Amino acid sequence: MGTATQGRRILLVEDDEDIRQEIEELFREDGFDVLGLRNGREALDALRHGTNPDLILLDLRTPIMDGWEFRVEQKRDPSLAAIPVVAISADGSPKAAAIDADRFVEKPFTADQLRSAVGEVLHHQEVERAQRAVEQADRMASLGLLAGSIAHEINNPLACVAGNLEFVAAELRRLSGELPPGRLGDLEHVVAEAREAGDRVRRAVRDLATFSRLDRDRREVLELRILVDMAAGVAGAEVRHRGKLVVDHGPVPRIEADAARLGHVLVNLLVTAAHALDEERAPTNEVHVVTGTDADGAAVIEVHDTGRGHDPDEVGRLFDPFYTDRAGAPTGLRLSVCKGVVESLGGTIDVASVPGTGTTFRVRLPAAPASSPQAGGGQAAPEGTIRGRILVVDDEPMVLASFRRILAREHDVTSVGSAEEALRLLDAGASFDVILCDLMMPGTSGMDLYERLRGKAPDQAERMVFMTGGAFTARARSFLDQVKNPWFEKPFDVSKLMGLVEHRVRASRGWRQQLSDRLARLGQQYGVPF
Repeated sequence: MGTATQGRRILLVEDDEDIRQEIEELFREDGFDVLGLRNGREALDALRHGTNPDLILLDLRTPIMDGWEFRVEQKRDPSLAAIPVVAISADGSPKAAAIDADRFVEKPFTADQLRSAVGEVLHHQEVERAQRAVEQADRMASLGLLAGSIAHEINNPLACVAGNLEFVAAELRRLSGELPPGRLGDLEHVVAEAREAGDRVRRAVRDLATFSRLDRDRREVLELRILVDMAAGVAGAEVRHRGKLVVDHGPVPRIEADAARLGHVLVNLLVTAAHALDEERAPTNEVHVVTGTDADGAAVIEVHDTGRGHDPDEVGRLFDPFYTDRAGAPTGLRLSVCKGVVESLGGTIDVASVPGTGTTFRVRLPAAPASSPQAGGGQAAPEGTIRGRILVVDDEPMVLASFRRILAREHDVTSVGSAEEALRLLDAGASFDVILCDLMMPGTSGMDLYERLRGKAPDQAERMVFMTGGAFTARARSFLDQVKNPWFEKPFDVSKLMGLVEHRVRASRGWRQQLSDRLARLGQQYGVPF
């Protein structure tokens, strides 16, 4: 049958010792791992204690438990029902031929007849696994698109909520002397609770959006502990009703990776660990995640579970894309994707398992070069403030109002609800130090506005800062990966926004301010007004 049979396992149930040995030798010569047993009861016990064959060769006439009784018990157990069966029997009656099996082969048979029946069933099984893999990949792609879309719809109003709460907090501090004693504390407490609730929503949406971006490979320097915590938040629901999830962080170096792809790996490992747990032992079950550094300075993540474990043969096949667990779930596809991602980052993923005790996946990733800039590291706002001219472009009126409240105290703010309105202003001669522009808008998008300005007003195009509630289209993601302009996600951190705007205003107008100061000093020195 060729190399495709290497490592495949057949469970043979045959009470005639001579026939059993003959069939065992036949399939071992073809590269199969064959376990021969005498009756259905022995076979059921073996299956329930961890034997996980690719196919069962089942003689119908065996003592203690015959083939019909075995099939009834096998189908009652969800973890065994999906294993295909080729029935063999010297009984050529209609009852025997009608056995609920994938194939029926009547004795006496030739070696080629038995090989053909086994080969057809295994081929059909592989085709079904491949189809399930494609369907799962399609579902993942659809879920990623849906997650990005939902994140975008949530983040726009959430940005307004966060901005307005920040404004209210600032106003309360300003009006503190006019409020009755104790009233300020009550109101600040209410605002703080609302901000905390909003921040929880923001973190949940951020994690969802991060792990939906699987069609890119945008590497950046990451804090691994933060990514592990995000993955634990996403996969926590899978673990929670099966056992306890524990995360222990040790000293760990920063790594260079795509957050979405590596986050997907961590979520998959946690989900795999959760599914290995026996729900009946939930009070004592545990999934334990540990981060640390190995002797070579590489980052290490270990995911331990107290589940059923795997025998050595299974461990060797866990990363086979067509491997399925006892419940028929295509865990091999999930783990083969993890292996591919980790190895693309120059890392390794290993597994150790003990039947009845549990399994440990160990991911090792090289540390980021010391000179690499950290993801999300913004520039500190310089001291002092230069009042700038700010244009805000967003199709959400609430977001525009929130930006006006936040920025108007320190800058002159103009806000418009579409890219077309922004173009009309700029065509009429208006000029701005910073253009805060939403990336995704109906009609003309922020990307379209940028491309038009590059042709007619390149200095204004350079001053654009993009905002996104979730860049979930391929074009948007590609644009953000390539454009040199800064961008940030909604909802935003107000202090970071103010620092970014101040920095961009200085980049636009700082030279004018410096020239004005120098002229003023020259005027004082020589008594000449400039």
